[in-house]
Amino acid sequence: MSLINFTLIMVCVLISTFAQLVLKSGANRIQVTFSAMTGQESLLAQTVALSNPYILIGLSMYAIGAAGWILVLTRVDVSSAYPLISLGFVFTLIFGHLLYGESITASKIAGTLIIMLGCFLIART
Repeated sequence: MSLINFTLIMVCVLISTFAQLVLKSGANRIQVTFSAMTGQESLLAQTVALSNPYILIGLSMYAIGAAGWILVLTRVDVSSAYPLISLGFVFTLIFGHLLYGESITASKIAGTLIIMLGCFLIART
């Protein structure tokens, strides 16, 4: 895989990672819970969620990432590109800890190292 294609994949992965983090910020700001709601209450809660700027930015970032991913798929075999999406788990673990104080446990570290090893092996092809 060329450096340009690998870089493009990483940009798409990072965009999706940050989209997830922005959505988390939006979800933290929504005071309405979706459980045990009637149909009308659920519709109202969804409307509130979709009017949240963090939610809108996060969804827009996903759309940009998807457009970039389409470009990736025109250049790289899907069997080589798609597994690298799992690096998003690595980035999310790190940024979740840095931004939200989420815990990093031994099992999360072990799982993340396994993901990184798999991505390394696939990127070498």
